[in-house]
Amino acid sequence: MFQKGSSWLEKPNEEIIEIAKNNFYGKRNVRVLDLGAGVGRNAIPLAIVIGKLGGTITCVDYLDLAIDKLNKYAKEYNVNKYIKGIVSPIEAFIIEPKTYDYIIAHSVLTHTESKNKMFQIVKNMVEGTKNNGINYINEITNPREFDAETGEKLDPDAEIDISFEEFKIFLEHAYRGWIIQSMKKNPYEERFKKNGKEVIWTTDYLSFIAKAGTIQ
Repeated sequence: MFQKGSSWLEKPNEEIIEIAKNNFYGKRNVRVLDLGAGVGRNAIPLAIVIGKLGGTITCVDYLDLAIDKLNKYAKEYNVNKYIKGIVSPIEAFIIEPKTYDYIIAHSVLTHTESKNKMFQIVKNMVEGTKNNGINYINEITNPREFDAETGEKLDPDAEIDISFEEFKIFLEHAYRGWIIQSMKKNPYEERFKKNGKEVIWTTDYLSFIAKAGTIQ
């Protein structure tokens, strides 16, 4: 992790870290929930930002290996006392009401069991956030896959296939009464080999940031 050339583990998501710096730096006892935390790509930099004033980051991932590596890296970066790793599918993790200042779901919701389970997790995120807390969501929408040579449409192997518009409408309803700070569509395309063929995979990443509190 954080080694040059290590793909997405080379650095944290800058937007996630900036949200923490802008909203929680210098505040005491900030509680963060990182759903699908993996090996700590974002959790460890977050712990550096909010840990020294009593902040804690609860990191949930269904892979034992990911949490083992998270704990290893947390010790290496001397932030282990600020991080709590939990092995659990995110749909099974109980988000207690009004508990967290900052909840992150980065590229994890669409890997749940069903669309209904995904929507329920979002509702739990809403309920689990303190007043003036922040929710950050970044997810795949509109996944599409094509044979690069023939243009034939293929099965994109997406756990949950949801359109940007459907997810956008759901989020606007789920976060009614919150201040929606950002709702963006970020197109992405990648080419790779699949079953001996070159394929083109495209998606529209939905990036969403909202703050709990009454709209003035």
